[in-house]
Amino acid sequence: MKKLIFSLFTLISVQIAFSQTLKEGVALLDGDNIVAARKAFHGILKQDPKNAGAWFYLGEIFYNDDNMDSASVCYKKALDANPESYFSYIGTGTLLLDKNKPSDADKAFAKAKKEAKDKELPEVLALIGSAYLKARSPNFDKAAASYLAARDLDTKNARYFVGYGDALLAQGNVGEALTSYELASNKDRENPEILMKIARAYYKNGIQDVAIEQLEGSIQRFPNYPPAYKELYQLYFQKGQYSKVTPLLEKYVSLVGNDTEQRARLVKFLVFQAKDYKRAIQEAFIVLEQQPTHYPMHRWLAWAYYEEGDYKTSLEMSKLFFKNAGTRPIYASDHEYYAKAAAKLNLADEAIVNYKKVVEIDSSRTEMYDLIAKALYDAKRWPEAETGYLDKMQKSRSNSQDWYYLGMSRYQQGKNIEADSAFAKLNDIQPTYATGWLMRARCNNRLDPERKTFQAKPFFEKYVELASSDTEKNKKQLVEAYNYIGYYFSQNNDFAASIAWYEKSQALDPANEESKNALEQLRAAAGGK
Repeated sequence: MKKLIFSLFTLISVQIAFSQTLKEGVALLDGDNIVAARKAFHGILKQDPKNAGAWFYLGEIFYNDDNMDSASVCYKKALDANPESYFSYIGTGTLLLDKNKPSDADKAFAKAKKEAKDKELPEVLALIGSAYLKARSPNFDKAAASYLAARDLDTKNARYFVGYGDALLAQGNVGEALTSYELASNKDRENPEILMKIARAYYKNGIQDVAIEQLEGSIQRFPNYPPAYKELYQLYFQKGQYSKVTPLLEKYVSLVGNDTEQRARLVKFLVFQAKDYKRAIQEAFIVLEQQPTHYPMHRWLAWAYYEEGDYKTSLEMSKLFFKNAGTRPIYASDHEYYAKAAAKLNLADEAIVNYKKVVEIDSSRTEMYDLIAKALYDAKRWPEAETGYLDKMQKSRSNSQDWYYLGMSRYQQGKNIEADSAFAKLNDIQPTYATGWLMRARCNNRLDPERKTFQAKPFFEKYVELASSDTEKNKKQLVEAYNYIGYYFSQNNDFAASIAWYEKSQALDPANEESKNALEQLRAAAGGK
């Protein structure tokens, strides 16, 4: 009996030790100390290979690094290790969300809730909220609902208030998010993450100075909390206070360790959040020196080089990424940056293929149809550009720019009636846009090559009315309009009016031969009379 009691006591003690270690590992993960967190989870698994929680959090590390194959393996190991653990089904549901199977994901999450004991349910709800929030196609409403349910079940746990605030902030409800963070802070005043989230909410609300003040105060109180340095770095960089950013980054690296994976995460942050592209390029090449096969670096280098205006190198990096991506996930943004760089280099076919891939991955990105059409237009492939703009206007709401480029694509093909129709629509939408009237004038001038009806005249007159406010900018086009109208009056024997219009043309451009010759003839004729 004593032996049995001792065995039970030992088992309970070991389980408590694992639970505490798991909690410590999660704390390291939250503090951006990925290497130490991974070591903690592996330490648990060395003693207890069936610990589903450790497998789950290892999966989370891989998931956050876009290593979906390894994440999937870890989530499956969690399920194999303990099919009755809620961790097992949360990992499964996370992957199902990314496979665009929300109904199946909801079933997995329902199973996780069913497996949880009453006291575990708030934590399960919070983890489900996190899954909805971080998914490649996130559902902020469901994330908020899950965190809110967790909070309501355990109103003493500050983390659930923080998670709810994160979901609200993602929805754009900055004021409510700030309230939730402040409530969390009242419950846990020694949590630097909450102070960082409060600062983030102020920043989102456009109150940058208060955000910086909050972060500086947080760093003074908690000098060993790495994420706050990264957050403050981002704010200083975006405010242009560059002298302050380097020490913050160096401090961050010293706190989290200078291993390859941590530096790779830093590159992602520098590109995606801080938008410090020069430093991102520098850090990415350090990663590649340490680990030449770290191919995700090419994703961020493609992004950074494009934003720095080096389209050729951006395209090279995109090609390297796609060549070596293997089974790694490819996102719409990967194809988008490939396409944008190719478009800048006038590689229309490559641009179009990748713009189409963006829409295949994310059907909501209908703006890609506009970019496809524009790439064809810039390549002077007029029939395809016309089709591209018609296709774009079918897929999403048309605007004045669409009608302009559609009209120009038709005009370049000599399809003057169809072009005139497009420019007429442009004028309806934007009646004070002078160029729209000019293009109608040109179309109608083409439709009246012998100038028998002068059907272009009212459009040239409207152009003159709108463009005369800036004669220097519109000089060439105004001369064209003045000459046309001058010719009209000369053909209708109103020589005084004709001379007046040609004189306007000469005043703007004394070298213009048409108006110069016309005036000589008109004045000679008038003198002869």
